Amino acid sequence: MSTPTSKEMGSLTARLKEIWTAGDDDRFSRYLEGGAREFYERLTIAPGCHLLDVACGSSQLALMAAKDCIEVTGVDIAGNLVERARARTQAEGLDGADWEPGLHQIVSVTIRTSKCERSGFYRLLSKGA
Repeated sequence: MSTPTSKEMGSLTARLKEIWTAGDDDRFSRYLEGGAREFYERLTIAPGCHLLDVACGSSQLALMAAKDCIEVTGVDIAGNLVERARARTQAEGLDGADWEPGLHQIVSVTIRTSKCERSGFYRLLSKGA
C-alpha cells in the first residue's frame, strides 16, 4: 500500500467532509452513544489532563469527559458537527471545552497515517506548548 499523494488526500478529505456534513448526526450520535460510553469508562484520565478528541463529531466522548470536569478539545472536519458539539456543551452548562472546525490536514481514523499526516497531530498537540 503506497502513501497517498497530497492531491489524493485533498480529494479524499473533500469527500469525507461532504459526507459528514450531509448526514443526520443526531440519529448517528444516538447510535454511537453506548459505544462511546463504554470506551470512555475504560479510559484512565488523571485529574488535570486534557483530552483531545479527534473526529469528535457532535461530542459523544468529549462531552462525557467535560461532565467529569476534564478539559477537552474536540476537532472535526465537519463544521456543522463542531457547532452541534458547542451547542450541546452550552446546553449542559459546561466549561472547559474547546471546539475546532476544519483541521482537514489531520488524517481521518479510517486511513493509515504516514509521517506527513501525523505532522498534523504534532502541530495540534504543540498548540498549547
